Amino acid sequence: MPIYSKNSDNVINVKNYGALGDGSTDDTAAIQAAITAAAGSVCYLPDGNYVCGRLYFNNNDTTLAGPGTLESSETVGMSITAGVSNIKLKDFTLDGNSNMRVGVWILENASGCSITDVTIKDLSSSGATHDAILFKEGCHNLNIRGCIIDGVRATDTSATRGIRGAAVSEKDSPIHGVRIIGNHISNITPHNDAEGIVIQEWSAICDVVIANNTFENCAKRAIKLQAPGCVVTGNVGRLPATDGTNLPRCAIDILTSNVVVANNRFELPDGADDGGILIGAAGTPSNIVISGNHIYAPDRHGAVNMDGVDCDSDGGVGIVITGNYFGDELRFGVRLQHAITDSSITGNHFNGCNNYTMWFPVGTEVSVVGNSYRNCVYNGAINSVTGARQDFGGRTIGWGTTAPGHGTFLSGSRIYNLAPSSGTTTDLGWVCTDSGTMGTLTNVSGSTTNGSPTVEVNDASDLEIGHYLDIDGNERRILDISGTTITVSDNMSSDDGSVPIDYFNATWEPFGNIGD
Repeated sequence: MPIYSKNSDNVINVKNYGALGDGSTDDTAAIQAAITAAAGSVCYLPDGNYVCGRLYFNNNDTTLAGPGTLESSETVGMSITAGVSNIKLKDFTLDGNSNMRVGVWILENASGCSITDVTIKDLSSSGATHDAILFKEGCHNLNIRGCIIDGVRATDTSATRGIRGAAVSEKDSPIHGVRIIGNHISNITPHNDAEGIVIQEWSAICDVVIANNTFENCAKRAIKLQAPGCVVTGNVGRLPATDGTNLPRCAIDILTSNVVVANNRFELPDGADDGGILIGAAGTPSNIVISGNHIYAPDRHGAVNMDGVDCDSDGGVGIVITGNYFGDELRFGVRLQHAITDSSITGNHFNGCNNYTMWFPVGTEVSVVGNSYRNCVYNGAINSVTGARQDFGGRTIGWGTTAPGHGTFLSGSRIYNLAPSSGTTTDLGWVCTDSGTMGTLTNVSGSTTNGSPTVEVNDASDLEIGHYLDIDGNERRILDISGTTITVSDNMSSDDGSVPIDYFNATWEPFGNIGD
């Protein structure tokens, strides 16, 4: 941007409206007059320190461009009026001077606005929330790119955020085309709801991309998602260490459904409360993809409550955790505090977990395929309470202290030992070597017909579709049951009026590490 000495057709210089930029004169009126006059063009802020109060953008198609510094004298730096479009802010600094609580406030239904390469710093106040950039419901086509946000602090327990999207009155009026890309956000403190980026509480599906931002010293979270329809990708950061009283909660907190969190990299300090990615939504979140992230905790020295992914919701459906790296002294790689179903944990690498690589509660039904393990205390082991289920590519498995005595299992299914020895490589569990149904049938018999897959049984009360049966020495699987007529997997080879029927038992061998 050239330095303009006078107005041109497309540029309005604030100094030509009386602004001095000397660091002491109140330039509010002069700058506001220049912004108003610049509707449809550019308001230029030359180098200098301009003391000013709240500035208003009331007209469409207005640009404010630096390189000057605005030194705020009020609690709000500037606001974009509801419904206004195409406001561009770029290349200047907004200094809160330790009294501003909102830097840029974008009101409802603003559209086509952008904040580019702007520095917003030193916000500090009390008694209300603090936001460097705040935008409201109905905003669309909003771009926040390349900004530096440094120092958003409360002098009490008020919430502090770098960038926040907030739905207050119209939670069903979603935001669309919001892009928060390539910003650096640092020193968001103190601990109480101190967050880098927050997208809050829309009920309708939004369209938000949070990409390639960096985070440093965001005291509670780097990113919090409360609205469906967010994509979080390529972000990098490190959570701060405990301040002696409070712990950072997590890097990314998912409190909604329909979210993609991919290819982010976060380092966890000694003492984070929940860890890397927290699924903390009330109810049963669904359609969450966590892919290609790198969550690690170097030199953690055994501190507790540090997990790669921690599912603390009431459950979950359709959660995909794939291709991530969890390691360097985490506690669990993946911890499910409540059961999830129709979900998968595939292709992840677990390195140096200080406890089980995964922890599942009763009722869990997930597909676990193609993960790798290195230097974990229970190398590859998964812990759970009895009754949880896991599926290896369609093979249901469970947990116990011995190979199972009941249930149906496919070849390759695994039963994990609930209490393996620390560092063991020989008693992590048992692998099914031949499919079957465990247990014994009592007083069950049937009649067969040569060339037919149907068998008439005297009692079908203990039979279920999928059971493996031994019918007079022949292995068969039940495909259908209708009354006392069962249909099995292969035709029978003889006509018999009454033959004994029992379960065809699976066979088992012990295993050590996954892959044995």
